[in-house]
Amino acid sequence: MCTASAREQTMDELQDWEYVKRGITLWLNNMPKAAEDSFKDRPSSVHIVAGHTFISFMNAVISWETEKMNEAQTRLRELEKQCAGDVGWLKSVRSKLFGSSEPRKSLTETLEEQIILADSQLCLAILVSLGQDIGGFVKGGWLLRKAWKVYQHTYQQIYQLYSEQLQSDGDASFPQAPLRLQQQSKDGDAGMRVSLDLGTPCSADWTVPNSTLQSPDDSSKCARRVNGLNGMQPPPKASPNWRSFNTPAGESHAPDEILPEDIHRLMGAISFGYGVFQLSISLLPPSLLKLISFLGFEGDRAMGIACLSFSRQSTDMRAPLATLALLWYYTIVTPFFALDGSNLSMEISAAQELIDEANEQFAKSSLFLFFRGRVERLKSHIQDAIRAYELAYRSSAQREIKLLCLHEIGWCRLIQLDYGTAMRNFKELKLCSQFSKSFYSYLTAICEGSFGQFSNLVKWRAEILELINRSPQKDSQIERYIFRRCLKLPRAESGEQPKYSSSLYWKYLVFEMLFLWNALSSCNEEQLASMVADCSHPTDAFSEPMVGISRLILGACLSCLARYEEAIGAFRECIFMRETIEHQEQQDMHISAFAYYELAVLLLRQDTAGEDGRAEARRLLLHAQQHFKNYDFDNRVSVRIHTVLKRLD
Repeated sequence: MCTASAREQTMDELQDWEYVKRGITLWLNNMPKAAEDSFKDRPSSVHIVAGHTFISFMNAVISWETEKMNEAQTRLRELEKQCAGDVGWLKSVRSKLFGSSEPRKSLTETLEEQIILADSQLCLAILVSLGQDIGGFVKGGWLLRKAWKVYQHTYQQIYQLYSEQLQSDGDASFPQAPLRLQQQSKDGDAGMRVSLDLGTPCSADWTVPNSTLQSPDDSSKCARRVNGLNGMQPPPKASPNWRSFNTPAGESHAPDEILPEDIHRLMGAISFGYGVFQLSISLLPPSLLKLISFLGFEGDRAMGIACLSFSRQSTDMRAPLATLALLWYYTIVTPFFALDGSNLSMEISAAQELIDEANEQFAKSSLFLFFRGRVERLKSHIQDAIRAYELAYRSSAQREIKLLCLHEIGWCRLIQLDYGTAMRNFKELKLCSQFSKSFYSYLTAICEGSFGQFSNLVKWRAEILELINRSPQKDSQIERYIFRRCLKLPRAESGEQPKYSSSLYWKYLVFEMLFLWNALSSCNEEQLASMVADCSHPTDAFSEPMVGISRLILGACLSCLARYEEAIGAFRECIFMRETIEHQEQQDMHISAFAYYELAVLLLRQDTAGEDGRAEARRLLLHAQQHFKNYDFDNRVSVRIHTVLKRLD
């Protein structure tokens, strides 16, 4: 009894942000109910609401299910409304003109609410963009625009406090802030830039007040002053660009006091959202980037990674989430978008280091086990990856994470070309998951065909078309892709055709999935050799589901085997085959676009290519960028082409 009472007293003594960090840790360590209950037991505050909302957001991102997405979006909008009301421009003006019965917020509280406001807008932008349709991207872009205003302004406020009051005294206990690292590296690397302007935003662009100021009487009540800690000298006079609105004439206010440890924590807090924001912007398709750049911001991938690395070392409640965000970037985003080609050694090493460092606190966390599986998969250690996923599946108390692990196990079986086991995995996911049942139905169908089971293929076509027709996400990129692939399945009225009774036809569709999801690099040499043999058949000996698909996959597999000259030949053959029928096969333009891109990358890889090789690569990339539109996963190819062209420039 005494122990329980003492524990409750200890919990009551925690500040709200510490309490939320504990709740997030419980959630990460497979105790979601305990985490939810802990938030309900604490009197509501903006921190408690934010912590609860972050968990709802994570559940939505993990599951991709419509119900979870809608729930998270509702919570995020309520949180945004609460924070915008608390720190909004209108409320500030009303308080100055008519006074306020509410106690004046401290500078720390106001900065925290500004950070949470921007975080809620950023998370909303991510959720509405997940469908990868143009409407979602436009809505997401506008929400990112709103978040950017708050992040830019708040980051400069906290960065100035951090640098002036802590770093200028050479306090070694606090690490360098990310922006200063960027500025130092700029001189040594012409490619590095600082996208943050430390000038004060125009008042027309900014509607959240910078901070609150306290009267001299209020400030004298503070228990400790900044310059009273660690022998620090009084800070320089604060620059006006982190003060709030000018006070009315005749009224004298002193700047609010803030403790060094709070400044460090706030620097970690703003660095989390600011880092995720920079990474998110850097992944948007070039067509939307033009609009976003016009609206006043752009992404800086190096800055994003530096900010998240800083945040994860802080004491803030977002520190564990910063580690997860980095693991997400290294093990999912970079391989999926192929941002740095097929060489992922740096990302694998960085992710492994993050997992090892988190092992003491999150050794049994199903999410960290999931990322351990991702790392093993990127190393092509597929059996080790499956073991990690299976352990994560057994450890998790959350349905969303269990389904995520089952999804990854299915993909690992697909990578192993174990069509029978993969087929059973995807069929179970189709029954259990609310995410894109048509996606899992299609995967089940092509695995059945590759496994030599042809009896259900007509049924699968009808079922997939019905699922897509009923789907609320039917305009999303993945649903449009599945609809076009469904047309490759046999119809009842077409009668029996030899190609549908050939397992090779269905294997090509499996290989295409592995290629489009950048999973070929996870295959071992034996699996790659098997695919090379299947894709090397003469083109007149069978009917391909899409003209040129065998040569595209052949080139990709040869490239993974470092047989670059043969790969170049395969991609050239693919392009030649496509050029003969391009006017008739508009729906399969992704084959041409990928072939042009992959060939350009290989030409740039060759040291002996010289200027002629670079010129041809540029021509190929520009041709793909300008002549192929609205094909499968065009956003993904556009991001890759944009990245390579920027490097060439």
